[in-house]
Amino acid sequence: MARVDANAVAAGPGYALSPVPRYRRPVLDRLTSASRRFQVHALVELDVSEAGARIAAADHRVSWTGFVIASLARAVARHPEVNARKAGARILTFDRVDLGVTVEREWQGRRILDVVTIRDADRTPCAEISRLLHEAKHGPPGGAPAPRGLTAAMLRLPGPLRRTAFRIAGRNPRVAASFGPAVGVTSLGMFSSGWAWAVPLAPLTVIATVGAVVDRAVVREDSIVARPMMPLTLSFDHAVIDGAPAARFTETFRSLVESAAAFDESPIDDGSADSGGPPVAPVSHSDAAPVAPLAFDLAVAIRRPPRAVFALLTDIQDAEPIPRDAVIRMVKDPPGPTVAGTRWHESVRIAPFSWFHVESVVTDVQPPHRLAMDFHSLWLTGHLAYEIEPVAGGCVLHHRETVRARVLRRWLQPLVERGMRPRLLRRLADIRSIVEETTEDAATETV
Repeated sequence: MARVDANAVAAGPGYALSPVPRYRRPVLDRLTSASRRFQVHALVELDVSEAGARIAAADHRVSWTGFVIASLARAVARHPEVNARKAGARILTFDRVDLGVTVEREWQGRRILDVVTIRDADRTPCAEISRLLHEAKHGPPGGAPAPRGLTAAMLRLPGPLRRTAFRIAGRNPRVAASFGPAVGVTSLGMFSSGWAWAVPLAPLTVIATVGAVVDRAVVREDSIVARPMMPLTLSFDHAVIDGAPAARFTETFRSLVESAAAFDESPIDDGSADSGGPPVAPVSHSDAAPVAPLAFDLAVAIRRPPRAVFALLTDIQDAEPIPRDAVIRMVKDPPGPTVAGTRWHESVRIAPFSWFHVESVVTDVQPPHRLAMDFHSLWLTGHLAYEIEPVAGGCVLHHRETVRARVLRRWLQPLVERGMRPRLLRRLADIRSIVEETTEDAATETV
């Protein structure tokens, strides 16, 4: 028996009417937006004989979709010009390779298509990507967050006004960057056991639509043989990518898939990346004058030994925010001891419905005297080092930070510096207060 929406009402013989569900409105808006784009489609066949053998021999489960995502991400890393999005009259190029993947999942009692973001997909093994997709598909219902704040208000607008509002907002680079990855993958293989192509209408710069793998007759070394072949459509936003770069990207992707290179290494490094600091988005702004980075060298005396200060720094803001008057969300990834490679995902509320997001990656840990990390956000990149110097009666905490704005006019630099210095001093004062108060509380409990 066909499922009938609870809000459906009989409107005539043989049919019923129901309102378009609110959760479908963003999908319709994205399709309307995509219909205004000029897309170029490349239909390719990929010989996945080697990939099939590697998947079968893998120690951990690897899905075809997970393998394709890993291969596509490594191709994007070699061609950073495709990892971009149009924002008004400018092109916004992302500094990390995140991919969006459509999965079917249950949400509020319905089967819906959800978009899962695979972070740093070019550096993630095939098995880990496959695990993330499996968890997203079979995770608990209700995993998708409900729209909040300004987004929820915009969804209540009439369709034409809503789409106009989103289109105008998307001209702002910061807003455009919040729309998610520029590269996506969708798989039709799970729904078909036969040969299938798809020409998607998607608001992405690059999208790979994957069909089912089937045996096909192909010519190899002057003989007709059966090989497992994967049909795949690559769609490009022609406003961002021209035909020649798209063709070169397609050939790189083909080579990576057919050689199963994603199984041999996690990141694909073409030697152009600078491992000495955080990645910087290669965005050109002709109106931005180059300026020197801001440098801060501050210190505070603390009446506690270095190990107590170091313990707080390595789990900072797990207990309470620093500065104390800030509204902060902090996620440590992975949880547990802080080591090189540990990430902190920090969101600071700067206004109602407005958050400033920063990601930090630990680069050096020398307990209990040094903790260093690189950080980057949409606006800033930099390096921070905490150095703890033992002295009589406690220690001195040195805060040495270098900050470079992605886009900063020269006349704005003094304003930014005047705004940051008091905040950093307040941060150091709060660290001192928390460490010393913790000591007093522990002494009181002992007595």
